[in-house]
Amino acid sequence: MELTCPHCSTRGISAIKKWFAGKAFPLSCSNCGKLSSVSGVLLSAVTGIFYFVFLAAAWFSLSFQSWLPIVLSITLYIVTKFILVWYAPLIPTSETEVRKIWFGTIVFIILILLIGYYFDKH
Repeated sequence: MELTCPHCSTRGISAIKKWFAGKAFPLSCSNCGKLSSVSGVLLSAVTGIFYFVFLAAAWFSLSFQSWLPIVLSITLYIVTKFILVWYAPLIPTSETEVRKIWFGTIVFIILILLIGYYFDKH
């Protein structure tokens, strides 16, 4: 199944690739070659909610000595990702935006490492 590109309005984006797409890993259209991604806010909300649900499920699993809560939380995440693949709109993006995201990520990681090094030495 191919999805419609927001740039050229033709079907040229794989639904499987959209499953793994994000702001740092945009999709490229097979027809025009331009980049697009799913909304970062939407992906962050789904991921954040999943982490909370998964931690709660892990706690319930340990409390009731059952795998069922973990299995249900993972199933809920998979269903939610399928809904995102089918209904979340693709947003046009550019190479510049992707570079900015990667630059910010690398700077953040370096800062965290420097802070960890500082507190380790003091």
